[in-house]
Amino acid sequence: MWESQTFRSPSRRTLWVKPLAGGAMFDLPGIVAEQRLDVYTTLKAGGRAEYFYSARTRSEMANSAILAQENGVVQTILGWGSNVLPSDNGVVGLVTLNQAAEIECDQSGFVEVDSGAGFQDLFLKCAQAGLGGFEFAVGIPGTVGGALVSNAGAYRNNVSAFLIEIEVVENGIREWRTPEFMKFEYRDSVLRQIDAPQIVLLAVRFQLESRKRKDIYDDARDYQRQRIGKQPPSASCGSFFKNVVDHDLAQRIEGLSDGMRAAGVIPAGF
Repeated sequence: MWESQTFRSPSRRTLWVKPLAGGAMFDLPGIVAEQRLDVYTTLKAGGRAEYFYSARTRSEMANSAILAQENGVVQTILGWGSNVLPSDNGVVGLVTLNQAAEIECDQSGFVEVDSGAGFQDLFLKCAQAGLGGFEFAVGIPGTVGGALVSNAGAYRNNVSAFLIEIEVVENGIREWRTPEFMKFEYRDSVLRQIDAPQIVLLAVRFQLESRKRKDIYDDARDYQRQRIGKQPPSASCGSFFKNVVDHDLAQRIEGLSDGMRAAGVIPAGF
């Protein structure tokens, strides 16, 4: 979760130096202080990270998570920056940009993917291999990790339905866990709870089924056409609502305004 506390500007800007028990120190090269986060979000808004690190591989993600957890440093993971708004007051601790994006799949339907890979990129890789299941991912922005955290889905599909294992760092330990670990619900998981444990998602394993490529692409194009017909053409924060029981969300916000501000004619509740 994004922290809204303020922080004093650190004096070092190219290496993160964290005091440890007994006065020892450790350095992580490449970590910078006071990094602007608006350039990493789709809203192009938000404050600065107290410390910022760009992880290019799964190993770099794991190492940063282990160091942060072993030393009690709050860590926030940032993917493609959709559906997030960093506080203008700044984000305390370490913000890690997850750029680990390897995707592997085979003809048996087994898929292993880094959590920083794009969800749509995962669909394309699987479709090229003749593996169906992620057609609904077309048009969903963000990473595989972000999709797992929110149990993303569309058109009566959820990403958790295809999950067989996840690799995480918890309490400084790197290990593979079963789907039950995530406690998936509708657009929810254990990592979205207010008291969520300090866990970093590294990689995911899925099991898909073989399907004709033509059928995969036909369904994906149909989903894309439906999205284009519903989504506003102008800039927006996207669609990240949860359905309201016995109510139509679009009807509830229709005509909503405050001075010069108003809900769009085509709202983000599409």
